Amino acid sequence: MLQWKNTEDCKTKQFWIEVKNDKDDASDEDFAELGLFALYLLALPSSNKAVKYNSWR
Repeated sequence: MLQWKNTEDCKTKQFWIEVKNDKDDASDEDFAELGLFALYLLALPSSNKAVKYNSWR
């Protein structure tokens, strides 16, 4: 069973970097694509403009 080190809420980026860089016994990076995808999602800009706009109506 895998044991991740960075599981606190404030360490989200470090957690996904750890997942991306994890290697199994054969040095295969089994979660590299998943970790990279999650890091891309974290880099996307987010906004609550739609929520603010609709609350003014």
